Amino acid sequence: MKPSWKSNLAQRHDHIPSVLAFVDLDLFKIINDSVGHHAGDDVLCQVSQTLADNVRSDDTVARLGGDEFAVLLTHCNMRDAIHTMVDLISRLESLSFSYEERIFAISASVGLVNVDDDALTLSDLMSRADIAMYEAKSAGRGQIVDYHDISSMAQGRHSDMQMVGKITLALAEDRFTLYGQQVAPAKGPTIEHWYELLVRMIDTDGSILSPGQFIPAAEAFGYIRDIDAWVANYVLNTRARELADSGLKFNLNLSAHSISDPKFQTNLKALLASSALPAERLCFEITESALISHLNTAVSFVDELRAYGAHVALDDFGAGLCSFHYLKLFNVDVVKVDGQFVANLTDNRNEIDRVILESIVSICDTMGYKTVAEWVSDEEKLALVQEIGIHYVQGFLIDYPTPLDTLLAARYQRKIT
Repeated sequence: MKPSWKSNLAQRHDHIPSVLAFVDLDLFKIINDSVGHHAGDDVLCQVSQTLADNVRSDDTVARLGGDEFAVLLTHCNMRDAIHTMVDLISRLESLSFSYEERIFAISASVGLVNVDDDALTLSDLMSRADIAMYEAKSAGRGQIVDYHDISSMAQGRHSDMQMVGKITLALAEDRFTLYGQQVAPAKGPTIEHWYELLVRMIDTDGSILSPGQFIPAAEAFGYIRDIDAWVANYVLNTRARELADSGLKFNLNLSAHSISDPKFQTNLKALLASSALPAERLCFEITESALISHLNTAVSFVDELRAYGAHVALDDFGAGLCSFHYLKLFNVDVVKVDGQFVANLTDNRNEIDRVILESIVSICDTMGYKTVAEWVSDEEKLALVQEIGIHYVQGFLIDYPTPLDTLLAARYQRKIT
């Protein structure tokens, strides 16, 4: 087995086709768990030898770690590479391993990527080959997948899985932080200082990741509940005294996963009961779709939050079913209309969005709910939502998200001056 595959890959030249294969043994963990790692080591040695014995002299095989291997097929197009890997998988499947009267068969899943773009780094190529291998493994044992044949959905799913690793590490290392964005009255001067708290993740290199980069993965794999728990503890415990002394009001977002989890509900109510930050200064934002999807538990949970003195906002209203029935069903205090309606207000072709907004505001006014328009990004949109009668506005025209520490420092400075 040749150790120089990385240097060989780095020295690729234009017009000389090569293919990188990422090979992962199927169900290898069963061997380790069933008969021990010594047996697994024997299997890996035989697999390594089989791979090395069945490639050309110009090709390179390397073990990446565990049961993963890389094969660099030089002077080889994708069609020939697939034929080569089919043959290699067949040879692996012809091997059999007998331990303690048990016979184990070997197979492998393979991801392929063309080494034809000098702009791609070694890391890029390995990542693409890994994505293709994961898709092959999802399709069943002994499958081969070319990266370029993978749908964007599959690539996105793999990216989400990679992001999950970052999320779990960030949770373990307490690498989350909060930003605040002001919610201001649509008309008149700002009397009360009200901020929506927005979570950010700090990457290992110190860069700040926006919610759009990690929240979808957190929701897809169930880690959003852990992030919500971090935010709740940070606001109601870790920084509660500072936030109370600031005199500011804060909105916290709750996900569907959290409002449906009895353990999360119990912990949040315990934090509210013991926090130095008065519940009256808090508003919990819950999306319309989250409330609807967990109808039975959501109604009582909303009532319990309000019983502590906290306010509740129905967020992104209109993004889901937009049933006005839910405005009667939930005892909320605030309705934040989905920003897409606001974004379309200045488009004369979307007059229906204005009609919907007017209907929402009219019903909310009748029921005593305050309304908030999100995505207010310019003066024209501000004038339109003012005309419609929305009470509060939020968006880049009003304020950009600012680190919480910066907000608190500025607030403290104003107090002492």
